[in-house]
Amino acid sequence: MSNLWKRLADVAKATAHEALDRLEDPVMMLNHYIREMEEELDDAQEALLSQRAVERTALLRHQEYLRIAAELETRASEALAAGREAEARAALVESWPSSRRRCNI
Repeated sequence: MSNLWKRLADVAKATAHEALDRLEDPVMMLNHYIREMEEELDDAQEALLSQRAVERTALLRHQEYLRIAAELETRASEALAAGREAEARAALVESWPSSRRRCNI
């Protein structure tokens, strides 16, 4: 009896597949797939542009951090060379919060 049900199920599946094959136009389906791929490509290009902007912002911040670090080091070195160790230390301590605000940390 189970063999009968299996055969009936196979016939139903084959009939459904045959009906779908007749409805499916290959050119129409290819055009649909191409449209989907173009949408995915547009999304990927937008994501790439966004990522490049993030990268550029990070690079500019990094360069600003390097500039501030060099400036602080120079000021501290000059103060130390002039024998003003406390002033050098104070300048670095006082400048650190303002450099963080300028760079949006």
